[in-house]
Amino acid sequence: MTTLDVLVPAGGGPGWGPIDRLTELTTRYFHGIHHYIEYHTGANRSYALMSLIPRRHARGRDLLVLAPMPGQLNHAVIPSLRYAYDRVAGWVIDSFQFDQIPHAAKQARTFDWMYVTDSADAKMWSQRGVTDVRTLEWGADCLSAAHMDRGKDWDVLRVGRQPHAWDDDAIVREHMQLAGIGYHGRPAVGPLSLHAQLSRSKVIVAFSNLVSPADYTSKTVEYLTGRWTDALAHGCLCAGVVPDTAPARHQVPDFARIDLNPLNVEASLSRLHTALDGWTPELAGRIKAHAREHTDWRYRLLDIAHDLDLPTSHLEDDIATLRALPLNP
Repeated sequence: MTTLDVLVPAGGGPGWGPIDRLTELTTRYFHGIHHYIEYHTGANRSYALMSLIPRRHARGRDLLVLAPMPGQLNHAVIPSLRYAYDRVAGWVIDSFQFDQIPHAAKQARTFDWMYVTDSADAKMWSQRGVTDVRTLEWGADCLSAAHMDRGKDWDVLRVGRQPHAWDDDAIVREHMQLAGIGYHGRPAVGPLSLHAQLSRSKVIVAFSNLVSPADYTSKTVEYLTGRWTDALAHGCLCAGVVPDTAPARHQVPDFARIDLNPLNVEASLSRLHTALDGWTPELAGRIKAHAREHTDWRYRLLDIAHDLDLPTSHLEDDIATLRALPLNP
């Protein structure tokens, strides 16, 4: 039986909890080994030279390099030389960083497949000389989320970075309270704490990086991330500004969106109030149903399994279980 090892370079940070979960799912479904190694930017030139060396092949074991950023694909070079892998695939999460695409990504000696998280990114990677680029969008573990949900008693939860007008939790909470809306600011640190709070929340507030910039975000390319996909898995309405991207249009349906003014909290309160007045458990169930059909990580893993001809019985069983779950606890 063919197995799939997963190599994850360090450097994702605390916001990469969904990717950690993806790693766990991948190794579980495909009976592989999880390799976790430190990322060293200074070694890029050496990796580029080593990528010219043909790797050894051996049937029965494949490798997936799950890289937060393009430059970390270089880490595939050493294990692909040291160990014999039949096929090696790369999956880059922040694939919008086109200026960081390494030489190793363009070498068929290193990668047989390359996955990015947006179809627009796939086009840009192909234009930069990377062959056989395919799209696997951000996802969420909807099955685990379903086991946590016990009903929603919170109105609004802030998730992630915000525009300046929305960044001070004390000020935003005061505005919300005056409007009769319950507000919870920055979640406690840790993926479990975030998921526990998402499971209780009717609405999350999150804004595209183009209207809530930071030093670590792109100033020109917007993108969907795990704060939206995890919220959808828990049946939350997404308030703020959803990225205008193909993955967002695919995964965040109109009935799950509330557009807010990124420059003015007060101007947004009536929209939030109207949405909360119309909220029902059935709406949360409808959002969950959409996520279970379009967002769960297992569909991405099924695509990889088909590309690499990996066994899918366990994976398909869990997808069937996911689809059969009740929408409301």
